[in-house]
Parts: sequence; C-alpha cells; structure tokens
Amino acid sequence: MKRKNLERAVLLGIVLSVGMYGSALAEELSLEEFKSKANSENIVTVEQDTIVNGDPNELTFEDPDKNHIKDIIVKVDSGKVSFNNVNMTNSNILGIGNIIVNNNAPNKTVSGLEATTNKNSIIKGKNVQIISSGSGADAYGGLLTIDIDGELNINSDGIGIHAQEDGENPNAASNVNVNADRLIINSINRGIYLTNADVKQNIIVELKNGAQIISTGYEAGIQNSNSLNGELRIATEKGNIAISGGYAGAWVTYGSITNISSDSNNISSSRYGILNNTNSDKNGYAQITVTAKTGDNNITGVNTGIRNDGGSVFLKSQENGNKVSSNGNAIYTSGKAIVDLKAAVDNVLNAGGDDYGTAST
Repeated sequence: MKRKNLERAVLLGIVLSVGMYGSALAEELSLEEFKSKANSENIVTVEQDTIVNGDPNELTFEDPDKNHIKDIIVKVDSGKVSFNNVNMTNSNILGIGNIIVNNNAPNKTVSGLEATTNKNSIIKGKNVQIISSGSGADAYGGLLTIDIDGELNINSDGIGIHAQEDGENPNAASNVNVNADRLIINSINRGIYLTNADVKQNIIVELKNGAQIISTGYEAGIQNSNSLNGELRIATEKGNIAISGGYAGAWVTYGSITNISSDSNNISSSRYGILNNTNSDKNGYAQITVTAKTGDNNITGVNTGIRNDGGSVFLKSQENGNKVSSNGNAIYTSGKAIVDLKAAVDNVLNAGGDDYGTAST
C-alpha cells in the first residue's frame, strides 16, 4: 500500500509540474543549434517546449551582428520557446505558442524586443513574457508590432514599452503597436514612454481585458513627450486600466496626445496623479483624455491630483463619476490650462489644499 501511495504521489507531482510549467521535458539548445534547424526558407518551426541559450557576453543594444535571430523566422506551432541572452533586435516570431524573452544578464543593459532604423519586427503568438535589463519592448527608428491572443507581461529594469528618438536617423519614426488580451508592466523606469523626436511617433495599445502598468522608481507610469501630436493610446474593450508611478501616474508634455479608455481607470502617484506641464505653445499644448465607459475615473496624487500648467486634461465618465484625490490640491492649474470633468453621476474632489480647478457634469 505504501509503495502504491508513493507511486501515486510521484505521478501527481509530475502532472502538477506539467500543468504549471508546460512540458516536463523541454529541448534545450544553443543558439547555433537552434538556427541550424532552419529550412530552405529560413524558418525554424517549434513544435515542443524549447529553450534557446545565447551568449550573455554578446548582448548589445545596437543592431547586432552576432548572437541574434534576425536572419530567420521562428514559427511556434505549439508549446513555448524561451530565448535566454539572445539579441532579439528586428526578430520575427509567428505562430500560436508562448514566447519568453529573458535578457537580464549581469552588467548588461539591453532590450527584450527591439526594432531599429526603418526595420519591422513582428511578434505573434499566445502569451509573451519579457524580462530585460533595459527596455522591455523598444522601437529605435523602426516599427515593433506585438499581436498576440493572450497576455503581454513585461518585467523591466528600464522602460516597459519605449518609442524613442533615433538620434542617428532623425527622420526615421519609432512606433510600437500592441494588440493583446491583457497587459502587465512592472518597470523600474517609466512603464510606457513615447519620447520627443523630429517626426511624429506613436504607441498604440489595444486590449481586450485590461492593463496594469507600474513604475516602481521615481518616474511616470506613462509619459508622452512627442511634440508633433504623437499619440499614446491605451484602450481595452472590457476590464480596467490601473497606472501608477513615483513622480506621476500619467505625464504629458508639449504637443502630445494621450488617450486612455476602459471600464474604470485608476491613475495614481506619490506626487502627481496626472501632470500636464506644457509651459508654452511653441510646439502646441498637450492633451490627455481619460474615459471610463461603465465605472469611475479615480485620479490620486499625494502632492496634487491633477496639475496642469498648460494644455488640456479631460476626464469623462460615461455612466458613473470622476474622483480626484490629494493631500494637497485636488486640481491645480496655471497658464492656459483646461481641466474638464464630465460625469453621468458626479464629480468628487477630495483635497487638503484649496485650489480645485473646474468640474462640470
């Protein structure tokens, strides 16, 4: 009896292991072994759980000439593929399986996924997990597209999703498009950052079931600084969006356009909930619109709930209310600032200060 119980316990352990982590047996290959499986069309097909190990000493932020997969197409038909210490710049991964990118080698600052000057990088699959010492998903003069059926989960020591200026090719636009079921970002730097550039750039995030974006350092949860009406859009069909950062929950500057839309939105920070610090109209005033479709907009800043030094801040609650809270001012405005709160039910301002701005229903 004891022997049978032991056998059952061992079998149960194997079943649980498979259920939680996938196949109990994964094929483990060096990067060169993996690439050697490419067919005549330079396609490597993954049909079982596969671990691909690159060289951590060859990780680089720039367009790599080694330790990369940019010269092949990876097609994940089933299971998952895990890339450890592989330069994923300008990579193309297709299919229906799960994808893991782990570029967190000691003393290296590199992106998880990256698209460089005038290049396209396309990632398609089920769930994508990125662990990186630099940005999780980065566009540097190129177009990065992540189109998946499941969750995009980013843990980054840098910026979660970043479209930055291509300093060497200022006319090359950096764009990031994300289409996923759900988005989770935990980053030390900004969660999502659209930088200023000489050209219009966009980060468009379309989701089905909500997002959680957390910046654990003293930065913004999301920031848009593209002065040429560059759009940062985070929208979900269902579910809520939660954004938090140390300096600001959402920070917009210059002539940028930011749109956030979900059932309910929670934007918070230990300083400013929403910060629009456009201080001149040289490049146009920034605009941020936060729309709650069925629930509330909750904006919380320990220092100031909403600070607007120029530009526009719009809160729209289509079926419920808006709530702005702070130990200081709920709403602080200066210059040509516009803060407009529209609610189906009510607008609530809770503050320790006395400058509340303007609220309307």
